[in-house]
Amino acid sequence: MKKTGLKNIAVMAAVGLVSGMVNGFLGTGGGIIIILTLGFMRRSAEKAKDDCFIALASVLPMSAVSLFSYQKNGSLDLSKALWFVVPAAAGGALGAYLLKRISPLWLKRIFAVLMAVSGVIMISRSF
Repeated sequence: MKKTGLKNIAVMAAVGLVSGMVNGFLGTGGGIIIILTLGFMRRSAEKAKDDCFIALASVLPMSAVSLFSYQKNGSLDLSKALWFVVPAAAGGALGAYLLKRISPLWLKRIFAVLMAVSGVIMISRSF
């Protein structure tokens, strides 16, 4: 990332606010917004892995607040969520392990393909 000046801090704070809002009303997506923003601000491809860490560090509290809000509003069914939690945690550990072994170029390609496929699925199911 470029030198952290006042302008960059303001941009990061605004992106943090927007990503939190998106995560709150969609249940996901906050990390994607952070990754994309950091990608635009980054000065080298080698920093892509740092971007993943920053996004993950941001998603944890963002998701915890969203989870609490969903629970407070009565919109949380933990019995269904638990079927995803343990495998997701294992997948997160595996992904973090593999992150060290994937080149930044392939990381960007994988991310782009996942975004494109997700977008096509979301658009096709909205009609």
